[in-house]
Amino acid sequence: MTESFDFSQMTSMLDKLMAGVQDIKENASQIQVEGKAGGDMVSVVMNGNHKVLEVHIAQQAMDDRELLEDLVVAAVNEAVRRLTEELTKKIGGFAEGLPIPPGMF
Repeated sequence: MTESFDFSQMTSMLDKLMAGVQDIKENASQIQVEGKAGGDMVSVVMNGNHKVLEVHIAQQAMDDRELLEDLVVAAVNEAVRRLTEELTKKIGGFAEGLPIPPGMF
């Protein structure tokens, strides 16, 4: 026995997903994540729009320019990774029940 595909249910689910994504976009500036590097010598705070809000650098990191540059890059990359995880979780919550292949959200 085969199940029939319910397009109205799929449309409703997609509408829910799109509304959720729109809500996340509208409230992205309220999401904040922090990336750290070098044992907290450098930290970066970023919002959901990928805007860097704060950069904190410990005094001991100021002595070595190359190290400081590497730590800033690492902290920003960590913030981006954390933001991606956060947004993926939020979008995934809206996508529950949709026949979407694993790993897409």
